[in-house]
Amino acid sequence: MNILVLGGTQFVGLRLVKLLIEKSHRVTVLNRGLSRASLPDGVAQLIADRSQPAAVRAALSGKTFDAVIDTFAFKPEEVQPVLDGLAGAFAQYILCGSTGYYMPTDVTPIDEEQPVYDEADKIQSEQLLLNSAADGGFTATVIRPPVVYGPCNPITNRESSLFAQITHERPVVLTGTGASLLHPIHVDDLAAAFERAAGNDAAAGRIYNVAARYASSQKVLVSTIAAVMGMPLQLILTGNCPVEDRFLESRDLFPFGHDSTITYNSEKIRYGLGWQPQYSLRDGLAMTYQWWLDEGLDKVEPNFEPQDELINHATSLGAVIS
Repeated sequence: MNILVLGGTQFVGLRLVKLLIEKSHRVTVLNRGLSRASLPDGVAQLIADRSQPAAVRAALSGKTFDAVIDTFAFKPEEVQPVLDGLAGAFAQYILCGSTGYYMPTDVTPIDEEQPVYDEADKIQSEQLLLNSAADGGFTATVIRPPVVYGPCNPITNRESSLFAQITHERPVVLTGTGASLLHPIHVDDLAAAFERAAGNDAAAGRIYNVAARYASSQKVLVSTIAAVMGMPLQLILTGNCPVEDRFLESRDLFPFGHDSTITYNSEKIRYGLGWQPQYSLRDGLAMTYQWWLDEGLDKVEPNFEPQDELINHATSLGAVIS
């Protein structure tokens, strides 16, 4: 297939491009041209800033693709110029959505039928695409991942933050008792979901959750990281701290966020498209830690001031290091 990837030089996009090349697809990427990432041989590159719709339309004018995979659109105004520029000269548009916009529920795992925040830009982007596909002679697919981790992650306050804290034998702060569940997905499993949907008639008009086979608690996540690193682990649990203290409910408290259990149902894509996650939590984190070492990130002097503030605040309210 001839595939256009919007993004393509960082994290999800980069891992996706490498997979598509391995699968013998023809690949073109469109991005701002700011990243120094090394694209695989044979990948064509178009330069345009998505904040400048005219530039996007000009870059895409006259181009034809079998599928478009959009890894980073957050607003409808970032999707519309792509639709305008290609003017129907493509068969399928796959958009990376997010599970982060489902409305709260006590029923888990959350499936694709759970109501979402319709006013959110990400959801409006999905609706623009699905509505345009209904009228525009192409098919649309939305893939909603939860938190994504893995090699090449540019978000430094996720797994890289935990690697650094544990390397320096610092305590890791967990919300509550550390028992709330998280449901992250390895970046290569997400890339495989995009590739599985590309050119697949069964994906037309569908929205899919994609998550790991099993959810893990905060405590299991950080314990697994410490195990693959071969390092001791110190924890601070905020369970005894006053729940009304808003400071301790900050998303910044724990790198992967959330102080309540949230899990996602991926049966629709597993049974509908035959996608299966390949990475266990341990294998995925071990692979990511090796990348972190290979990149020399363990030699970078970290700034622990935000963690120090959190630790001091938590211990002042009665949290104990264990």
